[in-house]
Amino acid sequence: MAREDIEILRGEFIGKQIIIPSMKIEGKIIDETKNSFLVMTKNARKRVLKGNSLFQVKTANGFVEVDGKAISMKPEDRIKIKSE
Repeated sequence: MAREDIEILRGEFIGKQIIIPSMKIEGKIIDETKNSFLVMTKNARKRVLKGNSLFQVKTANGFVEVDGKAISMKPEDRIKIKSE
């Protein structure tokens, strides 16, 4: 896994724009738990399970795909992810 990918996994997700193509959801993450994101779409708030989804997270350079299984942990525990 590339260093920049590790930094995305270790970073804060609240406030980020995301797309979940499989569920046709697009919006901003407004809350995070160990197993889910709460996403504010144009019309509603939607709870999305991390482990079942592939996310596209907006960064300064475009969108990066993140496997929900890789981030299915408490947000404060993600900073402990180390590069191999």
